[in-house]
Amino acid sequence: PFLDGSFDLVICRAPMKSFPDPVGVLREMRRVLKPGRRGVILNLRRDVPPEQVSRYVEARSTSLIGQMSARLEFYLQCRSTYTLHQFEALLSQVPFGSARIDGTPLGVELWFER
Repeated sequence: PFLDGSFDLVICRAPMKSFPDPVGVLREMRRVLKPGRRGVILNLRRDVPPEQVSRYVEARSTSLIGQMSARLEFYLQCRSTYTLHQFEALLSQVPFGSARIDGTPLGVELWFER
């Protein structure tokens, strides 16, 4: 329902895999951004090495049951998202002025500009 060029910033912190049309979502984000403005998507990624998840969980969970539960949750969430290359392919389908993908320990930041 938003007009073209309505926003200075678009932030999406949601699993991209849950959108039935992720390229359509990216196109919509581009459409509502003002020219020259930026957006970012923060997402887990499927190809995170298991040892990276373990290091992250061990640094934050003190109990063995908490660690096991957190590992399982990350595993399930990571399995239901995209790899780094799949994110690159999605971004390449939308004519952003510029776009880049920054890796994080457990995911990606997809930065784009209209």
